[in-house]
Amino acid sequence: MRYCDNQSIPLNESLQNVFCALVQWQWVLVGIAGGISIPLYILVLRLLLKLRSTVNFGSPFYTLLFSQGVLDIGGFLSYFFFSDLRHVIKGLFWYIRESYLPSLGYACEQIFLVGRILGVTLLALQRIASVTFPNSMMNYAFNGFPKALLIGSHWALPILSSVPVLTQYHTYDDEVKMNLVVPMLDFTINALSVAVLASVSLVVVTFCFVRILLQITVDLAVGNHSRRARKELSATFILAGMLAGYYLCSGFHLLQYFYVSTRDQEKIDQIYAIRLFYPTMNAIFSLITPWLICICNDEIRKMICFSKAEIDAYQRKNLANNV
Repeated sequence: MRYCDNQSIPLNESLQNVFCALVQWQWVLVGIAGGISIPLYILVLRLLLKLRSTVNFGSPFYTLLFSQGVLDIGGFLSYFFFSDLRHVIKGLFWYIRESYLPSLGYACEQIFLVGRILGVTLLALQRIASVTFPNSMMNYAFNGFPKALLIGSHWALPILSSVPVLTQYHTYDDEVKMNLVVPMLDFTINALSVAVLASVSLVVVTFCFVRILLQITVDLAVGNHSRRARKELSATFILAGMLAGYYLCSGFHLLQYFYVSTRDQEKIDQIYAIRLFYPTMNAIFSLITPWLICICNDEIRKMICFSKAEIDAYQRKNLANNV
């Protein structure tokens, strides 16, 4: 069971029990959602990988979406293993508390978080380049980048920015609470780096999305219902749905840095109490995307249950049409 007692929130005994029940049931519901969504996500990523050279799925948007999907799955599973599972098998995690495993879990959370924030930013920039400025240098750059280089760029910053975190050493406070002990200086620096990235990203993504919506409104007003316009609209809807988890997680980390920077112990305890619901925020950020892809893309939705032979036939047909 996850330890949820927190004296910084003024709750009477009955409300404290409700608070703890919400924390525990949230963990169960997130686990069920992950058990359903992760296999679907793997199927979707398998299709995107298989169809990466076809006409409809060879764009940089789907390349970045594939990379983002790997980070989403990694972020969800690593948080489940390092943060949630340790409250279930406390004895095992407490026994290995002197190993590098607690530190590795903290570093993985940082890597996958930064990667997903950066991924949404890259997707927003690709969308505005493709929808609003199709003849711009930025759009030519996105389309001209080799797929491997595009994915490598997406992963490079999260890993490089987390090098200081990878050199830190952490452990757990006690066998009951199993909270990760991070020195305040390390925690502040790590929170600051994420907060800066989140601040810049929020401005960029919000600007891009508003500009894209304006462009789509203009296109619809002038009667632009071409196949390309419909494809761009479908991809934009996928990005729009991803923003729910993105804004939630980014907002939380900005709030976290603000509270930590005050050095007020009561506020720091409060952010820890809010963090008890981080699994829900993490799940929304990670698990909503495969459902959005299936809802917004008819071809992916139909091909989820295709056999390997049927997928190969679709691939050959589209490659042949591209010649």
